[in-house]
Amino acid sequence: MARASGTPFNVPRSAPIGGLVFTGDAEENFIALNAATGKPLWHFQMGEAVYASPMAFAVDGKEYIAVAAGSSLFWSPLNPVVT
Repeated sequence: MARASGTPFNVPRSAPIGGLVFTGDAEENFIALNAATGKPLWHFQMGEAVYASPMAFAVDGKEYIAVAAGSSLFWSPLNPVVT
């Protein structure tokens, strides 16, 4: 899979999570894709290349997504993404 810019996604994608798949690229983007269509829905500029597999987890019923980028670990609540 390649983005419109031609740069391929470099990390394994997550298993579908609520209709979303997460991945990243060498251009420092963390990306949410529609699991059914593969269409990018959202991205976040991480500041470092994303080569690690993203993971999802829950704490007290609240879902989170986490990914390592460069030498840092980022996490955020998994908020609904309009599809």
